[in-house]
Amino acid sequence: ARMRAEREAAGPPPPPKMVDVSMFITDHKDVGGVKIPHHFTMQTGDKPTEEWELKKAKANPKLEDDQFKRKTSN
Repeated sequence: ARMRAEREAAGPPPPPKMVDVSMFITDHKDVGGVKIPHHFTMQTGDKPTEEWELKKAKANPKLEDDQFKRKTSN
C-alpha cells in the first residue's frame, strides 16, 4: 500500500518519447513477371531494429479448393 501511495503522490508517469519508425523495402526481383521486394528493414529513430529477407516466392501459384476447407478434429 505504501508503494502505491508513493506512486500516486508522484503523479502520472511522463508520456513516452516520440520517435520516427521507418520501413525500407528494397531488392526487388522478378518473380513470374511481377517485381517483388526481397529485403525489408525496420528502423526506429536512426537505428535499424529489424530485418527480413524473402528467400522464396511464387507468383500466382495453383491453389486447390480443398486447401481452403475447414479442418475438423474428431
